[in-house]
Amino acid sequence: MFWAAEETRTYHYIQYYDGPDVDTANVVFREYYDLKTDPFELDNLLGDSDPDNDPDVKAVAAQLARDRKCSAADWPLAELYRSASLCNLARHRCAAAVLARASRTNRD
Repeated sequence: MFWAAEETRTYHYIQYYDGPDVDTANVVFREYYDLKTDPFELDNLLGDSDPDNDPDVKAVAAQLARDRKCSAADWPLAELYRSASLCNLARHRCAAAVLARASRTNRD
């Protein structure tokens, strides 16, 4: 299992994937935190029993899918951030894909 994320100043969205291949894995769990009202990420709005507070994540999920398809060649600083903290990685475009690929490579 591995994960990829999109984070802005207002939200943090995380998808967890199954399967051995980053490119063909399926989403098995999602998290969404409203960082304006929940800066410590204690309340996963997609993981509670209230569907009325579920945010529309179609746009952010589509952005994450695009970011997962990028490679280190698309992001010149990828090698610099490969050893950086997860928090720093989550703050940069294309980091989700680089992180997912790096975590998969490091486990094998």
